[in-house]
Order: sequence, then C-alpha cells, then structure tokens
Amino acid sequence: MFKGFSFLSGLGGLLGWRGRSVLAVLWLLAAPWPSLASPLLLENQPQGQSLTGQVQVLADPSGQADLAAVQASQGFTQPGQVLRTLGDHQVLWLRVQVQQQEAQGDWLLLFPSTAMHALAFHGPFNQAGEALAPPVYTGLSQPYGTRPLASERYAQRLRLPAPGVYTVYLRVQTNTAKTLNLQIWDTARYLATRPQKLLFDGLCYGVLLALMLYNLALVRGWRDRSAAYYVLTGVAAFLTLATYNGHTAHYLWPDSPWWIERSYVLAPALWVGFSALFGAAFLADEAPARWPALVAVKSGLVACAAAILVSGVAGWMETAQNILEASAVAGVLLLTGLAFVRWRSGFRPAFWYLAGRLVLFLFVLLTVAISRGWLNLPFWLANGMQFGVCAETVVFALALSARVRELQMQRAELRIHAEQMALVAATDPLTGLANRHGLEQAATGLLDRPGQQAVLMIDLDRFKPINDTLGHEVGDQVLVEVAARLRGAVRESDVVARLGGDEFVLLLAQVLDLAQLEALARRLVQAVSQPMVLGEARVQVGVSVGVALPPGDGRALKELMLAADQAMYQAKRLGSGYAFAAH
Repeated sequence: MFKGFSFLSGLGGLLGWRGRSVLAVLWLLAAPWPSLASPLLLENQPQGQSLTGQVQVLADPSGQADLAAVQASQGFTQPGQVLRTLGDHQVLWLRVQVQQQEAQGDWLLLFPSTAMHALAFHGPFNQAGEALAPPVYTGLSQPYGTRPLASERYAQRLRLPAPGVYTVYLRVQTNTAKTLNLQIWDTARYLATRPQKLLFDGLCYGVLLALMLYNLALVRGWRDRSAAYYVLTGVAAFLTLATYNGHTAHYLWPDSPWWIERSYVLAPALWVGFSALFGAAFLADEAPARWPALVAVKSGLVACAAAILVSGVAGWMETAQNILEASAVAGVLLLTGLAFVRWRSGFRPAFWYLAGRLVLFLFVLLTVAISRGWLNLPFWLANGMQFGVCAETVVFALALSARVRELQMQRAELRIHAEQMALVAATDPLTGLANRHGLEQAATGLLDRPGQQAVLMIDLDRFKPINDTLGHEVGDQVLVEVAARLRGAVRESDVVARLGGDEFVLLLAQVLDLAQLEALARRLVQAVSQPMVLGEARVQVGVSVGVALPPGDGRALKELMLAADQAMYQAKRLGSGYAFAAH
C-alpha cells in the first residue's frame, strides 16, 4: 500500500503542490485503508503511548475546510503505519480518539517534531461534542510563546474530567515532507522528563563547544585551514542541533517566526557548506591541486549550500529542503569515498575522517529506521542525531589531531632535508670544510660580535708539481690532509674554508692578542709543512699565511680577505711563512 503512496508522491512532485494535494486526496479515498479502530485506551507509560495506527486522516486540498465541516465529514481514514506528509503546504486534518477509565486525567498530545509550519489543536471534545478547552494555534509561522507549556515540541494539554471517550482534531500544514509520530503522555511524567532532556542536550552542546574552543586555540597556533573549517563546521552543527531541538526558537529569536522557520534550512546549509570545506582541506593534505576530485566536490557542495541559503531566505522552503537532503546525501557519499581513496593512498589521518563519516551515517540510518516505524526506540528517535553529530565531531577532532601530527612529521622531514641541502650548498665536497658560500654565511654574524676577530688567507707552496707528477688523486689526498691539519689547529668556534684549488681561509672568532695570533700562524705553517705519507708516496708542501684584522684592515669579509691575500703574497715573496696586512 505504501509503495503506491511513494509512487504517487513522486508523480505529485512532477505536477507541483496542487498536483500532490489532488493525488493525496485520491490516494486517501481509493486506498484500501483498514476500518477505523476503537479509541486508544489511555495508560501512563514510561515512554508515552504511540499513536501509530490510531490517527484518523482527512486531506484538505484547498486548505479552506473549517472545523465544523471536518467534524461532519465521513471521509476520515485510518492508516496502519506512520503518517508522512508530502509538503508543499499540504493540509491534513487528524482526528484522535482516546478513552479514559480513571475518574480524571491530565494528558499531553505530543508531536515529537519541532518543525511544523502551522498547527491547530481543537478539543478535547467530550461525547456530547462540547469543547473542554479553547483552540490552540501554533507552529513555525507563530511566535514561540504560542506553544503550550513552553515546550520545544508541540504539545496540547488534555484535561479530561471523567471517564469516557474524547476526541481531538488537529489541523496540520507543512511546507516540507514530515513524519508524524504522535504520542500521548501523562503530563506529570512528561514534565518530569524535560529536565533530563535539557540536561542531555546541554551535555551535547557542551561537548561541541569545548571541542570548538580547543580547536580555535589550535587554529591560532597552527594556522591550518582545515582546523579553521572544523571550528566553523562545529558551530554550524551546534546551530543545526539547537534548531532541530527547538532551542534557537526558544532562546534566540522567540518573537520572529521568519527566523524560527528559516533556521531549519539556513543552519543545515551552513553545516553542508563548511563540512565540504573542512573535508576538502583535510583530505587535500595541503596540496589541493593534486586532488581535482576534492576541489570539484567542494565546489559543488558549497554551491548547493549557497542555493539552500538563497531559497530559504526567499521562502522556497521545499526547494531548500530538497536541495539540502540531496546535497547532504551526496556530500556524505562523495567525501566518504574520497576519504577511502586517500586512506588507501597512504594518508593515514583519512582513516579517522572516514570513521567519523561512518559513525554519523549509522546514527542517521538508525533515526530513519525509527521514524519509518521499523524500530520502536523513542529515546533514539529524539536523541540519535545528537549522538551522531557529537560522535562525528569527536572523531573528527581525533582526525584533526592525526593530521596535525602527520603534517608535523612531513614538515620536520622537509626542514631536515632543507638543512641538509643548505649544508651541502655551504660545504666543500672534497674536504668537508666550508666553501665560499658557507664562509660568507658564517661571517655575517661572526664579524658583528664584540671582540677581536681575524681572517687568515692560506696558500700552499709546491703543490702544483705534486699534481703534475703524482696525479690529481694524490693531489686531492694532499688537500684533504691539509684541511684536517688546519681543522685540528683551531677551535670549534673558528671557521675553516676552502675557496678552491689550494687556497684556504681561516675566520677566527676571537683573538686575545697579537702574540697569540703570531703563535697560531707559526703553528699553522709548521703543521701544514710536515711531510705526508700517502700510500707509497711521501710528499711535503709549504704554506704562506696572510693575516688581516678588523677594523684596521677592513670591516666586511671581502675587504679583509683582500688585505689578507696581499699579506699572504708578501709572505710568499719574503719566504717568511706568514705576514700581517698592517705591516
């Protein structure tokens, strides 16, 4: 029977809202509904009594029927399953008959939903047809203060003074498809459960806000786009939950029906958009150009979110709801699939993102199964989405932490690689000493320090004949040995560099006095001039050293090297081993 109803719903979608209303009437008249059941016997049950199969339905295609015409109508039918409206401002009249055995009773007729465009309660009427309470007009189109008992969920109080059968009529108008799971509660029991529900909602909100504040601090410290989008996604999820729970209508804009109604699509639209931005930024791993599918999905979902916002502001609620449902389903499937691909490609944090999506999906399936009447779990119907959103947000926080660790490792590897490359660029490959570039880097900070520094230019004597007679391989060994002797003659804080060929430079970080500097120059000459045994070859080179001191011989490294070079050639001419530029 409901398969046929689904077919007519789809056909009505092609015909527009008038076509849907006509088809709804045809279906209600032609379908083989079961005969009207006897009134529901009222019982004080811990989770309330479900009215599934007890609600009698009359379609009002024109939306103009009044209560008197409805009471006189013989067209009521009683479906045996959960009721679901088609939207498009469809109007249905519902009739509920209950039987009380106690002397008196105080009951609530409850809509678990918080999102009805317009709702009118008439009754209860006793068996004589007398109304025991004035009508109540409420819904999203009315200020929040019209709701009985200030309840976020629509409830009509039924004060029944004596045993007997009582009838309640409800006029329901929706602008989007809705499931109508009516319940009957004992008023005192329901009011006793409200603080527990508020406490549970407050705990969920607290979890979301705590995670948002924590990751907001992470955004400031880490400067990561995915963390920023995570915070915005969490804020949108918080607003969406608060809207679906009726708390935004209760506390943020109770006197503005415009905001009350439109927040049911505007808040989820922000959630869809920011979720897409978060998913794309998270899974792209700081390289979105490498993943064009992610960019396409993100762009498509952001465009859908913008369309929902525009439709919602314009009041096209069913259009906004249809885009919202389609984009939410498509977004979950596409981003879940891309997360799986990224995980399989080796991006480990994608596993946590995938887990978060699957957790929410399971809770959505559970909520749908309950709302369709396949499972009877009223607590999870009221709270399943909150559990799902909170669980997803917590898992996404774990995913974000895993991503931060992954990026830290990648950046550390890149930093080490960059340092290694910089070291290679500043090092002479043959001797391991600094090259000209490394010398200039070291001199930049060292020559600006307080105290006396010195620059020594060192050139080998009788090195060319070794290259010519024994070959370049032996010549290279000589250069390596000379570099080791120079390195061993100075302190760790001093810089030893090879400029090329047989030319070396020493940059001394601190010189105490000239006598000490002269002693060092003599030691260098003696150390380098000692014979070298290289395999079967025994060779010996001489050395000439030129010394320059700032600031008298110059301040910049280039000036000091020029002065030391001139002094070195003077030492070579004189055969003195070393010479000072100042002399």
